[in-house]
Amino acid sequence: VSTQSTWVLLEQDGYPASRTLVRELERLAHVRIARGACLAERQVVGYKGERLTGLNEHVQYVHTKLLLVDALSEKPIIVTGSANFSEASNSKNDENVVIINGDRRAADIYVTEFYRIFEHMFWRNEMKARFKAANAPGIYIDRDTSEILRWEGKLGYGRRLTAQEHADIISVSAHLVPDSLWTQPYFTSGSALSLERESWSRMWS
Repeated sequence: VSTQSTWVLLEQDGYPASRTLVRELERLAHVRIARGACLAERQVVGYKGERLTGLNEHVQYVHTKLLLVDALSEKPIIVTGSANFSEASNSKNDENVVIINGDRRAADIYVTEFYRIFEHMFWRNEMKARFKAANAPGIYIDRDTSEILRWEGKLGYGRRLTAQEHADIISVSAHLVPDSLWTQPYFTSGSALSLERESWSRMWS
């Protein structure tokens, strides 16, 4: 069983084969996965809704191509460049890739930027899951428009809420509990957060 934390940042789950792999990775205790997401209006108490800019219709959230291996160690490896980690990119496209070995300062900079984006998206994923659990079945947040819709049972189809359904929406809280209970997962042996805490701790040891 791996004790090395692994973070995966995705634009989305991708094609069926990719989605299967992502689901398998999510079942591993040491893996945390974040996907691109926006907040919807009334989704989280005290937070306004967010909207995409529409700058790029193909890539909406994350266009970073980055692989960090043993990034917090004495000998980090950075792989970055224009290439996506895809079949077309590896075998057909004209791409560039830079591999940086053993540069701890560069690795620290890349880790900081990666983790900034990762936590930004991961928190929104958590709020989305809380919102789904708190509201009626079929209520969901559209990934492209950040609008709250009701699923009608057809692939890719949801309708806007009625006035009553909108009034019944339950916004979720993002506040920490006012005690130390939130720290428990970080010290539960084998949990994702405990493994993450240990990984960050090794960086300072």
